Amino acid sequence: MLRALKSLGAAALVVAVMALGAPPAAAQTQTDLIGSWNCRITTPTNDTNIITTYLPNGAFISYGQLTDSSSGRMLEFAMVGEGTWSLVGNVLTETATTFDMIWAKLDGQALVPETQIWTAMVSAMNTTLNQPNVRTVEGVTATSLSVDYQGTDLTCTRP
Repeated sequence: MLRALKSLGAAALVVAVMALGAPPAAAQTQTDLIGSWNCRITTPTNDTNIITTYLPNGAFISYGQLTDSSSGRMLEFAMVGEGTWSLVGNVLTETATTFDMIWAKLDGQALVPETQIWTAMVSAMNTTLNQPNVRTVEGVTATSLSVDYQGTDLTCTRP
């Protein structure tokens, strides 16, 4: 269970602050990012899908769903987060300020809010709040956003 929560914490960080894709390195402006982006990361034990909407006032809202089986148990959940974003040159910085878990399941069984595991999951997610996440925007078009986040290339599309 603890291993699942540790995986969740790492996944939550990815979900809560990685929902943002990335555009071209040179001629990008904040206007290039405004609107919604759908980002998906799939590994053998993890599937993360996040839709992030960047607002013109520097705020963002993200909705994400994650499935993780790295602990040998199937953990699934959906969350919504909000925060602020800025783009300086090709450096995208996002800072999540709120997080809410919408639903969660462990091995197919619904988790109830306020239970020990639900509370532990929310606590793990909340450790990512107010921590700037910095990404390098590698390219952006009208339909595609490419970002480098800690050595991982992420391509997002318009939903």
